[in-house]
Amino acid sequence: MNAVRPLYDTLAYAKKLKEAGFTDRQAEVQAEALLSFFQEGLATKADLHDVETSLRSEMRDLETRIDARFNEVDRRFNEIDSRFNEMEGRFKEIDGRFSEIRLEIRATNAETKAELVRWVVGVGMLQIALITALLLKMLPG
Repeated sequence: MNAVRPLYDTLAYAKKLKEAGFTDRQAEVQAEALLSFFQEGLATKADLHDVETSLRSEMRDLETRIDARFNEVDRRFNEIDSRFNEMEGRFKEIDGRFSEIRLEIRATNAETKAELVRWVVGVGMLQIALITALLLKMLPG
């Protein structure tokens, strides 16, 4: 069994104070005051063990909370990644639609150009026919 060892020897301390010129009463009061300070102000191994146990428990709780927060952040990042992937798919779909519309516009433009050429040629032929008819009418005949 471990015996409790005193922090310091009050009797030896009081003797040294007496040798230094303190009265018996002064030496006793000083030794008792210092003992009281040590007993109330210093932590024992048991106190330190209790604090260590408490701190370790708090650290485990803190680690658990930090892990939970990191898991939440990871979940949110995964959700954001999913949304970005969804948006990327939508952009590809829209880009495909624009490509289709571009092709349709080009085809419509080509058709419009061909029809315009037909009209211009037709109008030109009609003008030639009218001018020829007018010229033929003006010739004596």
